[in-house]
Amino acid sequence: MLIQGVEKAGVLPMIKIAPVNIADDNELEPSYQGSIQRSLVYKVNTLDTNEKFCPKSEITRAEAAVMLYNALEYLNAHTNSSRIQQ
Repeated sequence: MLIQGVEKAGVLPMIKIAPVNIADDNELEPSYQGSIQRSLVYKVNTLDTNEKFCPKSEITRAEAAVMLYNALEYLNAHTNSSRIQQ
């Protein structure tokens, strides 16, 4: 949902994604794979040290805050920052 919001909030440049190898991609919901790949390219999310995304694990409030911060940073860097409210 966060990536969909990021993409609707600003007119972002078109990017060509070279899919990142995710060690546990068999656990990903196929309909979310595109959003997850884009979140990695936008640097909203990162993989762990074993190159896993861990889609089944719960996230903490702190992790959610970091993702939101990263999303805002990406938007501010790639859109008219006066439109984005922090």
